[in-house]
Amino acid sequence: MSRSKIPDTDHFISNTDADTGGQHESGDEQAVPDNYELEHLRKFQPFLVREKCEELLREAFGGIKYDHDRCRSISENLRAKMLDLLKTLFDRYRFIVQIVTGGKAGQSVLTNFEAVWDTDFDDYFMITYKQQDLYAFVMIFAIY
Repeated sequence: MSRSKIPDTDHFISNTDADTGGQHESGDEQAVPDNYELEHLRKFQPFLVREKCEELLREAFGGIKYDHDRCRSISENLRAKMLDLLKTLFDRYRFIVQIVTGGKAGQSVLTNFEAVWDTDFDDYFMITYKQQDLYAFVMIFAIY
């Protein structure tokens, strides 16, 4: 089997060429970063953000009693802050931030999840917060 030859692309006109009638002007072309990279530039590392996420969780729920409506609005704000933090550090990942809150009344809570993903690229971590009247846990999934 013979290898196919890469087609000659000199006859194609790019968007920047169309404005100048196909004439190239030296120094006017801007370098466009590749957006089709299959490998990550910076692998997601939970230890880099875990401490900051724990701090955000303690600040959000510290010293309050469980109230469904209040905890819901706090969780939505906390989720937005955590997503902003994660996206600034790891821009090519997609994140899922799940926050579960509940009132403590002497019971215990057990949580489990299953996922299918690429272990070379994807990862997760979980944070738990407990106080006398309330519990909260956050699961953060990073998917490349």
